[in-house]
Amino acid sequence: MEKRIEVKSIREGVYLLWRLKYPEEAQQFIFTTVKNTRLINERIHTIIKKALNDGDVNVIQKVNRYLSLFRQRKFDESQLIWLKRDSSASLYFWLWLIQQHVTIYDDNSDFSNHFFRENRKIKFTQDEIFNFIPSAIEQAYQAALFLLDILPNNNLGRKSDIVSNIRQDYFDYQSRFNTDFVWLVDAENENIQWVMAQFIQHERILRYFRGINFSLEIQRIALPIIYSLWDARRDTKILFLTALRKRYANMKHRKKVADKSPVNIRISESSKKTLVKLEKLFNRNRADVIEHLIEKAWAERNAKI
Repeated sequence: MEKRIEVKSIREGVYLLWRLKYPEEAQQFIFTTVKNTRLINERIHTIIKKALNDGDVNVIQKVNRYLSLFRQRKFDESQLIWLKRDSSASLYFWLWLIQQHVTIYDDNSDFSNHFFRENRKIKFTQDEIFNFIPSAIEQAYQAALFLLDILPNNNLGRKSDIVSNIRQDYFDYQSRFNTDFVWLVDAENENIQWVMAQFIQHERILRYFRGINFSLEIQRIALPIIYSLWDARRDTKILFLTALRKRYANMKHRKKVADKSPVNIRISESSKKTLVKLEKLFNRNRADVIEHLIEKAWAERNAKI
């Protein structure tokens, strides 16, 4: 391939593959751990050669134009250090860009352009977006950077504004997360999936992310972010979150008592008062205290045998 149209980085090559309508190849290089520009140049060379053989005499001109546009609008990664060091921030960045600048649709019949002309949003079919969804949190930065690179008709000044807005929104989100979703921090995987199912059943909260299948690892971090990005009134969001936490607590309680049987006993008033004191001492409910005392007594008995 001619020297003047060789890409200088994986990032340039991924953008070029996207513009040449080779999304599967772009995805392979976005998430690869080996950044080999020789391989991506070889793939691009093969694509150009095929296009020339098929009679596309303007392919080299198109490649040069795409690379020129990319280099003019390329955002300096040194200004994204805060993003690269924080995987949660990268995922927030990626989801923010999808909500604001991406449309996901079902129709595959008209794919003549990557962008909707009327609103200049990036358009993905549901099949195509699958190629650019990070499956592990470590991939979120590259996924976010790719969307930033392909934003339509955005000069560097506009991209700087977008990055600044996302950065401020993310720091605001962090302070809210500590109070809004602290109850989900140590949740087991099955409980994370249960909460995601509640989001899916809601008619609005996932409307910008329909068709995106998140891995379990991504779900754990994405749930609070999606809630934060939900463009509903604050009182509506608080009402939803309050109801969700109650349903979550009830669900966990039902699982906890599913294999337990009720025991009806009568105890003296003094024993009842002592039981109340033990509840406060152990910071447990009455059933847990009684079960703990029974297990402790049985363990001491077995130790003496």
